[in-house]
Amino acid sequence: MGQSIRDYDDINENLRYWFDRIFAAVPSAVFYDVGANDGVFSVGYAPRCRVVHAFEPSSVSHRRLVERVVERGLGNVRTHRLALSDRNGEMRLHRYTDDTFNSLYERGGEQLAHYSLGEASSESVRVVRLDDVVRELRLPPPDVVKIDIEGAELFALRGGELTIRGSMPVILVEYSVDNTGNAGYERTEIAALLSDWGYLIRGLFRNTDTTLREARELEHRSIWNLLCFPPAWEETL
Repeated sequence: MGQSIRDYDDINENLRYWFDRIFAAVPSAVFYDVGANDGVFSVGYAPRCRVVHAFEPSSVSHRRLVERVVERGLGNVRTHRLALSDRNGEMRLHRYTDDTFNSLYERGGEQLAHYSLGEASSESVRVVRLDDVVRELRLPPPDVVKIDIEGAELFALRGGELTIRGSMPVILVEYSVDNTGNAGYERTEIAALLSDWGYLIRGLFRNTDTTLREARELEHRSIWNLLCFPPAWEETL
């Protein structure tokens, strides 16, 4: 079945620090968790949210996500077995022995060796544009969005442009050199797109460093996530 993430305490310390601050500033938030896996963010932050929409395409991870939501009686968490992209259709999801590495884009042998991964299996999953899902399901606009989908981040953003630009949520997006390379683009395209949409872009190193890094440091390989804030947050950063 593969390893899995566990509970709220398993979130990297710096991400937990900033998400605690964000949800304190945005009480009763609408939270979109894109790449929810088995719910470390969705389950962990559901008590602080009005509603959570959790998107997870893997059949195995989605099943665990649903089980955890039911087990904890979280009536405000809605799960969607979908992958987000800039088009609608079907793609192959590559599943690995550590399922936090599952991706629509195949990993090369060097990455498999570096992370001690084996490919467990693959499956066909439905990919959709966020704007279409929001319109068809009449989802409320998001206040906070987390996107960690192992290389597909740029495409998910493009497919959600109307939704994101319409509500300008705070966005956490993974910023991995390896994952974006697997998907065929430079990670700087993510920062450029969100900057064009009016966001204040800040970087975070991995794990414990809570310092928000500004544009001049975003080329550093160890910047692993971007926190992107609408202009109204500028005085609080």
